Amino acid sequence: MAKSRVYKKGTGQGGVDFNMTPMIDVTFQLIVFFILAGQMASDELANLSLHRPYRSQAVEEEKLGVPNRVVVNILSVSGDRSPEAVDPLDAGMAKYYMISKKKIDVDDYDGLKKILGDRKKAASDRKTKFYVEIRADHRVAFEYVKHVMDAAADVKIAKVKFSALLKERGSDQ
Repeated sequence: MAKSRVYKKGTGQGGVDFNMTPMIDVTFQLIVFFILAGQMASDELANLSLHRPYRSQAVEEEKLGVPNRVVVNILSVSGDRSPEAVDPLDAGMAKYYMISKKKIDVDDYDGLKKILGDRKKAASDRKTKFYVEIRADHRVAFEYVKHVMDAAADVKIAKVKFSALLKERGSDQ
């Protein structure tokens, strides 16, 4: 009697193999090509020497007339002192706000709001949108920044920019 075999569908041992070696070779050749092409293109760029300014181009805010912004500097209690010299209870506290060389006490919310409102009214005829720029360093607690943001919102100033000093120059804090 003849032997019969039963083949089941999908259980075959034979599969399709895909050789990845040529694709990897082509990929490495493309990487080398782009590195060399980029190097040759950058060698062809002209070496430009830019002139350094011999004096500051900054103009004081008072000389600009009516600017479209007001800068609020938040000065911390620690100031220029090292972190070890600052009382831990004073860490993060602000001394005062400074707007155009005018000091405003951190508890004087109405005074801050009045100055921001006056500046906004003075700049209302300008075509550019009026905004508040808040400057602080990493030692100032957020509550003082929020204080300025709330005052700006109360006088309907919608645009606020932030500048923050995260680390002092020359220190490893």
